[in-house]
Amino acid sequence: MNVYSNLNITIQNLISGKQIINELNTVNWQTEFSGKGAEEMWMSFKEKLFSLMVKYFPRRRSNKRKKKSVWISARTVKNIKRRNNAWSHYKKCPLTTKYNNCKVIRNEVNQMIRNDRNNYQKKLIQNFRNCPKRFYGYIRNVQTVKNTVCQLIMPNGSCINSDKEASDTLCEYFQTVFTTEDITTCPSEATSSHDRITVQFDEKSVLRKLQHLKVDKSPGPDGIHPAVLKNCASAVTKPLTAISKNPTILV
Repeated sequence: MNVYSNLNITIQNLISGKQIINELNTVNWQTEFSGKGAEEMWMSFKEKLFSLMVKYFPRRRSNKRKKKSVWISARTVKNIKRRNNAWSHYKKCPLTTKYNNCKVIRNEVNQMIRNDRNNYQKKLIQNFRNCPKRFYGYIRNVQTVKNTVCQLIMPNGSCINSDKEASDTLCEYFQTVFTTEDITTCPSEATSSHDRITVQFDEKSVLRKLQHLKVDKSPGPDGIHPAVLKNCASAVTKPLTAISKNPTILV
């Protein structure tokens, strides 16, 4: 788990986190990257960006209380408490009038819960084009059967005990279905008739790519959220372009 995954990166925090852009603009990247290779340049940039994220983005508050469904309205929650209180009063003093009152409140709450669920599902369908991840996340949560990797048997006959053993077993099996190519007859680079491909990076193209990032996606292996890169595009374009142009970068 990434150590920065508990940062609360929301639209409100991104708007109030313009200090990150101001501080990044004050960095002399030419001096910061002087004499460094691509990997060292990238690590220097990432450490600087992470330090600013920790400085300006608040951390998520851990809430150990049971989380209610996102589609239940505050009015319904209030009536659920009213229903529970009515039932508690009936248990203390089991009268017919109190029991009938509990049934009336229970039926009202059940109807309100159904209405809240139906309204939430309608909103998910209407906003599917703009936010498909929320729709698919809701579908996964309501599934009663979860798809998981079944117990696998390793070549030595024993069962897997960890995720690493499962991935290694699947990788070894997939390798058996591929054809082993003879690489001894491949033409060398000196005899190839194709020219070496040259990729040009400029600040305009890097900025354009950053501005078109999808902020509803998860961070990649580097742990940097795409919403941060898009919001700070004007400040991170220059260092990212310099890193891409470095001749020691590995492709």
